[in-house]
Amino acid sequence: MQTGFFEDLEGLLERIVPSDVAGRERVVAALLAPRNEQVPFTDGRLCLGRFQRILLFSLDAEHRNEWTLTLLG
Repeated sequence: MQTGFFEDLEGLLERIVPSDVAGRERVVAALLAPRNEQVPFTDGRLCLGRFQRILLFSLDAEHRNEWTLTLLG
């Protein structure tokens, strides 16, 4: 894991949702909550833009080590 990852993440969240915002915990939880995303693909490759990446992570100590990928076509 990258050194300072969690400090960088907290700094990013502070810029997006400052500490003094009412209900900050709820907003941050919504930003980091499990979600489903749709990413188009062509010829077996994801169609991501130049600076787009997919990051999968869990902040839960008892997270599952499995992810589900569903291809529709």
